Formats: sequence, C-alpha cells, structure tokens
Amino acid sequence: MLGKVTGAVLGAGVVLVSSAGLSWAADLLPAPVPEPVVDASCLYLRIDGGGSFHERPNVYKNHGKYGKSKAYGEKLKDGGFIEGGVGCQFTSMFRADITGGYHFGTGLKDKYNSLDAELSTATIFANGYVDFDMFTDFVTPYIGGGVGVAFHDISDVKRPPLSSSGSNTQFAWNVQAGLVFDVTENIALDVGYRYLDLGDAKSGGPDPFHVDNVVSHEARIGLRYSFN
Repeated sequence: MLGKVTGAVLGAGVVLVSSAGLSWAADLLPAPVPEPVVDASCLYLRIDGGGSFHERPNVYKNHGKYGKSKAYGEKLKDGGFIEGGVGCQFTSMFRADITGGYHFGTGLKDKYNSLDAELSTATIFANGYVDFDMFTDFVTPYIGGGVGVAFHDISDVKRPPLSSSGSNTQFAWNVQAGLVFDVTENIALDVGYRYLDLGDAKSGGPDPFHVDNVVSHEARIGLRYSFN
C-alpha cells in the first residue's frame, strides 16, 4: 500500500516538474515575428492637356536712347499645352506632384500691325493639392496651387524691325481647382481649371520688346495612374 502511494506521489512530481520545465523553455523561446505590412505605393503618374486662354498683355518696345513706347491693342492668341508629371498621394486628403509642361507657340500682335512674333513657353512646377474625398466614392473635388519656373522663347519676329528672337527665365505660379473621377481602381480622370502666371517675356535684338505679365486661364483634362 505504501509503495503504491509513494509511486503516485513520485509520478505527480514528475508531471509537475515536466510541466514547469516546458513552461520555462517556452518563456525562453523568441516571440514570433509578425508578418511585415507593406503599404500600397503612394506614387502616381499624370498626363494632362488643354487650352490656354490668355489675358491681354502689356507690350513695351525699347527704342534705345529714344526711350520706350507701348504697343496698342496687344493680343496673345489662345493656344494649347501638354503636361506630364509624377506625384505622391500622402494621405486621403493631401497629394503633391512635380510637373513639366509645354505651351505651344501662339501669335503676339497688336492693333496697328507694329508687333508680330510668336511666344512659346516650357514650365516646371511643384504643386500641392487638398482632396475633399468625403462627398462620394466616385467624384473627388480638389483645390491646389504651385510654384515653379517658366522658360519663355520669343521667335519668328517680323515686327518691330530691330527686334529678334530671344529667351528668358521667370518665376511662375498657379492656383487651380477641379474634379477627379475614379475610372478604375488605378486610373482617374482629372477635369479642372488653372490660373497661370508665367511672369514676363523678352525678345532680343538692338531694340527688344518686353511682354509684361503673361497670364492665362486654362481648361484642363488629364489622366492619373496610381501604383496602389
């Protein structure tokens, strides 16, 4: 009888010691490493185009020692542009991008046929946007703005007679607003308006002329492809 009791006590002790040892060994094992969570890429590509509707510029002609004169009835014809860029959707409400664009050459003339040239402009902008995505899942209104550089090129100068082609670089800025339509999970259609100030443009030659404040209102349409 005593032998049976002793055996039972010893067996229980072995079980307890074994359980404690397993528990202690488990405490020494490293914690399982969680699987890494990979966030969807914020990057997107964009391509845009549209029409530029220019405000009337002020053009001043340089006559050397005789001073300057102002053209009358100046007009910079409306034209088109194309632009592309890369950006990042940092949050659901904020995104930013870098864009490069080209405004195709348009005629620069005045009322009395004393001015006849062509102006084209390349641009680089850093832009930021606020997206108001709380309204619908399909359409997102936004506002934005940007700063950058405008590279003006005046060419095909027929008048004034002592002016010639010229180029210059100016500070440029824009403000804009629009609507983004989700076409697919990765593709969005962007329709918007942009106010664009490209600074001043200058010609070359002995008597150059100066185009003061190249400003336009743009109707834009484009596509964005998101890597998400």
